[in-house]
Amino acid sequence: MDTHAVVWLEVKVIEAVPAGRLNPVGPVNPVLPVGPVAPVVPVEPVGV
Repeated sequence: MDTHAVVWLEVKVIEAVPAGRLNPVGPVNPVLPVGPVAPVVPVEPVGV
């Protein structure tokens, strides 16, 4: 799928939501802090 098409669909969905519905209803639980991410192992080139 084309990346531009995906972005366009996301923008249309956001625009379609009524302004009053953007805020969640009721209290929202705080987001827990994310721990440190392990270093990513470099991937070897394919076909070598």
